[in-house]
Amino acid sequence: MNKHIPDYLIDRNNIISYLIFVAFFSILFVNVFTPFQGAWYNETSASRADLFLFSVLIVLGGVVVMALSRILMYYIHKKYTITVIQFITWLILEITLIATIYTFGCFLSRQDTRSFSLVFSRAIMYVPLILSIPTLISYLYFGIKERDKTIKALTSAADNGLEMKEESSADADNGDIVNFFDEKGELKLSVKSEYIYYVEAFDNYVNIYYQTTDEVTRFMLRSSMKKQEKMLESHGFVRCHRSFIVNFAKVALLRKDKDGPYLDLGNKDIRQIPVSKTYLDAVASHFTYPR
Repeated sequence: MNKHIPDYLIDRNNIISYLIFVAFFSILFVNVFTPFQGAWYNETSASRADLFLFSVLIVLGGVVVMALSRILMYYIHKKYTITVIQFITWLILEITLIATIYTFGCFLSRQDTRSFSLVFSRAIMYVPLILSIPTLISYLYFGIKERDKTIKALTSAADNGLEMKEESSADADNGDIVNFFDEKGELKLSVKSEYIYYVEAFDNYVNIYYQTTDEVTRFMLRSSMKKQEKMLESHGFVRCHRSFIVNFAKVALLRKDKDGPYLDLGNKDIRQIPVSKTYLDAVASHFTYPR
């Protein structure tokens, strides 16, 4: 549960797609299938048109709450790594807030005669049931898309590595090319150091983030951070955290605030990298005594 959440869960485009899908699905699901009729609405004096309008307003209100929540999550994740348990807790708080807004909406918009506790208890039950289907579908789709992207990157990297090795073996020894080998010693990726931003630990793998023609690409390699750290030191990379090694040539600034120090790599698509106390002195020395 302390594992990091996949980056695709807080990708900006994925968040937008997810919210749009949730809005359309929820409106259709509640009004077409009416799964909670008699419990979700107080239908004693409401027409079908009134119920549809009410459902649209409630769904849009919930989506607005989720949008604000995910924007906040997106910017927090750029500075700190969000774990699975933190992500689940965040979703529970989202659901609770949406249920609360719905409960007040019943009284303010429909003058519901049911008790607050009854409306809220049903809302806290039905909101996650409604959101579970579009959320599951969306995350499965994002996961499959990310897997296909990783497979494509692996294939491309293998092809590029072979081409670079055949074209010029001398370039591989000039210190400008960073060769990444997996735990079996097989070459999986070769990238010029100037295009690499940072390396992140991920269970028994490491994620390598580097710049391609039009985007920042993530390459997953089965290897340990310890092994990669020894290799990357000779290319000007610095260990700044248990989970991060950065290309110091890409570092724009070291900043300390109330939440701790972090490195900014000068790219809006790259998260801010945290610096732990263990490595702070070593990182700061590169600013004081550049190598």
